[in-house]
Amino acid sequence: MLKRVRFLGFKVKEITFENKDVKSDGGFLNIESDLRSDVKVFTDEDGDSFFKLLVDVTLKGMDSDKETEVFGCYELLELNFVCLKGLDDNDEAAIGSCLDDGSWFFQNFIDTAVYNSLKNILTNTSFDDISIPPVSNLDE
Repeated sequence: MLKRVRFLGFKVKEITFENKDVKSDGGFLNIESDLRSDVKVFTDEDGDSFFKLLVDVTLKGMDSDKETEVFGCYELLELNFVCLKGLDDNDEAAIGSCLDDGSWFFQNFIDTAVYNSLKNILTNTSFDDISIPPVSNLDE
């Protein structure tokens, strides 16, 4: 089924950014992305099945003392896909099975969306020179 799946893009549904106004001379980032279990599926008149994945993303800028949060960001991403010629079973269970079997495939798009959205958010802050590391949760 992965051969028929196409990525249509992503959009940021929610953003919360908080600058803690803490003076810091450096530190590190904590990034987490969690795929929500609910999947929305819609089949059009041509038989193509469109589905949306929702991903919760949390970014924390931590001071070098590993305890003080310098800034925090939460966002909800919506990633949109289409399965050409529809699903085998035409329901959410088929998508769930596809997500499990092809987790590496979907994680690639999640990682790219997380990276691009976080980079874009930080561009408009005093933290725009921070390098965002790879985000993959494949080993979890």
